[in-house]
Amino acid sequence: MKGRILRSFGADTLGQVMNVFVRLLLVPLFLSSWGAESYGEWLILTTLAAWFSLGDLGGQLYFVNRMTEEWVSGKVEVFQQVLSTGLLFFIVSSVVLFGGVLLAVYSFPVASWLGLKTVDQDLAGMILLLMALRFLVSLQFGLYLGVYRAIGIQATSMMYGNLIQLIQFVASAVALMTGGGMLLMASLEVVPFLLVFIIVMLS
Repeated sequence: MKGRILRSFGADTLGQVMNVFVRLLLVPLFLSSWGAESYGEWLILTTLAAWFSLGDLGGQLYFVNRMTEEWVSGKVEVFQQVLSTGLLFFIVSSVVLFGGVLLAVYSFPVASWLGLKTVDQDLAGMILLLMALRFLVSLQFGLYLGVYRAIGIQATSMMYGNLIQLIQFVASAVALMTGGGMLLMASLEVVPFLLVFIIVMLS
């Protein structure tokens, strides 16, 4: 138990340090590569996309708590049933949410509503769709990481999260230094989740 606590504390501390480090280094790169106006509009779009997190509906916390309860009770079959139910729930909610975003970006003048000047309607729509896809992938991925927490190896879950953050930072920094645009940056929000998701599934 002591070892688990120390490993979890170390993984969490590393994640917090990386988060601060990434934020401090990426902002100057964004400003030097895109300029203040384009970076500001990028922040508007990504902040809007952050509302997609409401699509979780508290599901991850609920299902992870249920899995933890069943694992501690030794009910492995029920544990698997809870995991399967959670995955089905998130697949359905993801399809509904993505469909809603798709309908919205092609039915309403999102760019003009947000007062964007350097980002046109098509680019704004693509960025929002990619950010929605990122969130939808993270729902499934988060539930799988919840399995590690439920069975008592939380540090492993945190380190996978740290790995995603590291990949995103390196890829984003390279993209900005080589003149990458917003569409590429939005894509780099999705790809690290997919890569680490594959690693988790194969482990």
